[in-house]
Amino acid sequence: MKKMTSILLILSLMLGLTACGSTGAASSTSAETAQSEAVAEDAAEPAGNEPAEETAIAEEAEPDVTINPAGGYKLTKLTTENGSDLEAVSTVVGMGANYYLILEEEGTGKMNFLEAEIPLTWDESSLTIESTRQGQNVRSLKLPYTYADGLLKIDTRAYSMEFTSLTDTELADYSLNGAASLPGMLKKAISPLLGNLDDLASTLFFLLAAGAGDGGREPIPEGKPSKGIVNGRLGDLEINIVGTAHKKGDEDNDLLVIYFDVTNHSESEVISTWGQVNIDTMQDGEWLEEVYDYEMVPEALSYNLGIAPGMTLRCAESYQFDPEGGVAGFRFTSRYADGSILYYADPANPVAPAKPFVIGAEPWSASFLKGVPEENKDLRLESVDFITDEDGQLVLEVYLHYVNSTGTDGKTFFDDHGTYALQDGIGLAYYYGMNAPEEQGNGTRELAAGEEILVYRSYLVRTDSPVAFVVFNDSTEQRLPEIAKIIEVVK
Repeated sequence: MKKMTSILLILSLMLGLTACGSTGAASSTSAETAQSEAVAEDAAEPAGNEPAEETAIAEEAEPDVTINPAGGYKLTKLTTENGSDLEAVSTVVGMGANYYLILEEEGTGKMNFLEAEIPLTWDESSLTIESTRQGQNVRSLKLPYTYADGLLKIDTRAYSMEFTSLTDTELADYSLNGAASLPGMLKKAISPLLGNLDDLASTLFFLLAAGAGDGGREPIPEGKPSKGIVNGRLGDLEINIVGTAHKKGDEDNDLLVIYFDVTNHSESEVISTWGQVNIDTMQDGEWLEEVYDYEMVPEALSYNLGIAPGMTLRCAESYQFDPEGGVAGFRFTSRYADGSILYYADPANPVAPAKPFVIGAEPWSASFLKGVPEENKDLRLESVDFITDEDGQLVLEVYLHYVNSTGTDGKTFFDDHGTYALQDGIGLAYYYGMNAPEEQGNGTRELAAGEEILVYRSYLVRTDSPVAFVVFNDSTEQRLPEIAKIIEVVK
């Protein structure tokens, strides 16, 4: 059983900062000792030697040390409060992934984890990262840090991170390969937690923000149990909270599951609930710990899937709770819009959803893709194939031909682009195979101006319905589709 929130935070936490410099305490002590000795000598010398005393004191004065953490770093220690989203960082790092922090001399830098990259600026006291997702309420997050004896530390309300500098060998490897992806087997194991990597950077930002206290964790006011469906709007998303259930987890723990239907009212943007919605839960004045048990609550996986304009998807989240405790309060908020939705559940009398939800029961025409070309001067589908993996799962494989026509060296495909695949208007989960081709990492490879490359993408196919594969422009406000192709499923 893993915590989804935790994994995402891994991404953001790994701001591996460390700096070099000398310790002020030692310098100060030696300076004071020298000054005392100089004063004592002065008392025994004639008055004419006063200038010599001043010279001695000046020579031994404490040096002005400026912290300069420029360089490469990786996360070496992470501690969190119970239920913190950042616990997942430890999970993924423990599986062999590194989270890098790169600080340039001019005060810029980036965090880099798997296929997520977040730009930042820094000064002597803090790192400032900015939401990489264009849209409503785009904002910055400042993370103060302290430095002493080669250790850089970030402390927030919900987590503490420690970073150490990369060795020369590690730095050379990073410079050559970037944040190398996990082996296919490990990626497959954590893919249910990570969801679609296209949106990892923005998710990472908001996980860091929530843990740093920027997510608005004000206590949830007490309330009476809600009756019927509770409806509300958060930006382009309509939320219908349809019920709760009491289930037993795989460790025989008590789980309070909340079910909610999400409808996307945007005109052209595919939106995932995970990328936009925060849920806080409180019982008897204590924050409840989020738990993910995918076998018991399969709807929890829907939280990561994209929702096409006009479509609805049922999602769920589970929390460890006291079935004999008081009313549990849920607060839904948006990462891009103001407002909140409150829901209250009676642990002793959970109200189950009135009817099941089936993906594909709602007709979908993909009308928002009308007029989008199948290729352009920079992008085209090189090949499309369906394979069956060792577990009998049907997988869509796409090789995408990309040209860096920006005129700028060092650009990557993911700098300005992302991809998704839809069936029945709902996103397909990204697939991490054990034998993924080398092109899987090409999306983050830096290209010279005019250079061409093949980018590999793969998705788990859900039904026999046609698949809409889309490459979108990540630099536009609503991540507008650039090319799209409807692909018939072949088994």
